[in-house]
Amino acid sequence: EQGREAVWMYTGDEAMMDADGYVHITGRIKDLIIRGGENIHPLEVENVLFAHPHVSEASVVGVPDEKYGECVAAFVVVHGGVRVDEEVGEGWGEGDGPVVTKQELRDWVREKLSGHLVPKYIFWTKSYPKTPSGKIKKFELKTEGIKLKDAGKGL
Repeated sequence: EQGREAVWMYTGDEAMMDADGYVHITGRIKDLIIRGGENIHPLEVENVLFAHPHVSEASVVGVPDEKYGECVAAFVVVHGGVRVDEEVGEGWGEGDGPVVTKQELRDWVREKLSGHLVPKYIFWTKSYPKTPSGKIKKFELKTEGIKLKDAGKGL
């Protein structure tokens, strides 16, 4: 019997294989958030935020935290007509649509995931910086998240 040879190619993706042998992508290794020794996959939190009825898009990054090393920060785009719980700028809060709060989103995540996955910071945004191929530039979001956090925003 011939031995099996495996050819591995580094893609930067992290995945898990289930008991049936199916591979499930859990996210990008470079996007992993390490909070107090716990590995947090942004995709897991993004999927839960995206399932909220008022959320159009969500992107999660890690930002520095004095106590835990990193903490979860979410950049959230809401559906048209949905208002947010703070003054963000022109074009926000117009109309009489539903209001979504940061606390509502945190509670939503807490109901579905472990407490350490709940975003400490939530930043409202209308769009994300993207590459020409349409991928979100997470490194730019991380830089912006650090600036906003340091300015006392997002809590």
